[in-house]
Amino acid sequence: MKASSRSDSIVKWVCFRIAAIGIATLVALLMAELILRIVPVPGGDSYSLVYDPEMELYKFTPNTTVVRTNVRGERIVRKVNSEGFLDVNHLKRNRNNAYRIGLFGDSFVEAFQVPLESTFSSLIQDRFPVHKVEIFAFGKSRHGTIHSYLKSKKYAKYFDLDMVVYVFSENDLGDQIEGVTNAKTLQSVELVNKQLVINDRWLKADREKRMFHAKLKRFFPYDKSVVLTTVRRRLALLAQQGVKIRASERARQMATRGDITKIPVETDLPSTWSDAYKRQGMELGEAVILKWYQETKLSGRKFVILYVPRESEWKKDDIKQDSWKYWLRTYCQKTGIEFIDPTRQFFKYDRLGKKPYDDHFSEDGHIAFAECFLDWFKKQNLERTTCQNSQ
Repeated sequence: MKASSRSDSIVKWVCFRIAAIGIATLVALLMAELILRIVPVPGGDSYSLVYDPEMELYKFTPNTTVVRTNVRGERIVRKVNSEGFLDVNHLKRNRNNAYRIGLFGDSFVEAFQVPLESTFSSLIQDRFPVHKVEIFAFGKSRHGTIHSYLKSKKYAKYFDLDMVVYVFSENDLGDQIEGVTNAKTLQSVELVNKQLVINDRWLKADREKRMFHAKLKRFFPYDKSVVLTTVRRRLALLAQQGVKIRASERARQMATRGDITKIPVETDLPSTWSDAYKRQGMELGEAVILKWYQETKLSGRKFVILYVPRESEWKKDDIKQDSWKYWLRTYCQKTGIEFIDPTRQFFKYDRLGKKPYDDHFSEDGHIAFAECFLDWFKKQNLERTTCQNSQ
């Protein structure tokens, strides 16, 4: 009897301990969730993604809310539109006969670091000299040239856009090369016998893994938890890059210096890419841009490139910059593609003591970038064309 009583006591003690630990863990998670939602902590993000089989890309889950704390400690809350982008909702049908302009790019177009009304896409819309113009923003972090092309391939036709604007960022070339980018959720692109071939083996493997995770998420509030989504991203970053709490200042500025004898990363300065990788990056970039430009032109739409300068290099002369700018500008001149450069506007604001960059564009940088596009639009005499199309 004594042995049985002692055994029962041990079982009760173990059960009590397990329950106490469980309750304590739950309370700690709830407190952490509350703190991350109230106190702006850099890296405390909350959002969910969904796969779009038409584009073969992930995008934000439509009609949800995303939360991010930027490097200034500001909590940014943004609404996702019905198509899965951080933009206002747009009707498929062009009821007002507006001139429709689509902006396609990566995190600079996504502009997660500032409120929606401060983004250059919203500023272009608000300050446009013509009323019947509609601006669409199709931005997503980590998207390279091929991914912006895939978004355009779907949405230029879906919304019957009049103009396609590729917002080129300095990490775009690396973001589409397997091995250079570590994004397992995206396709890469290759040239096989001078033909573009999309490599989606990483994406397929990720899709299978996510299908399993999706079943688990039905039983847990994962997508709505700042704590759980932040922990997952921190673990993923740890697995990919070692102990690194968040991107370094040089990485955010795309000014990292790689080892020319090794595989570069997408934010490395071009001078630290080996000749083989540099040639591969430029050849793939030219092939995707040319295909995109030709298809857009054949569909009766205008195609232009709006360039995002490299933060560490933009004050230098083009030929002296350690960037992709000189290559891209030269290629655009060769092929007849319009190249829009915001450098003049950046200098204008810099002379006023306003800096264009602060974890991507600062709010002043968004204003300068918007002014650049508006000035180009006026100089191209597109305003008159837009008015005629709007009548």
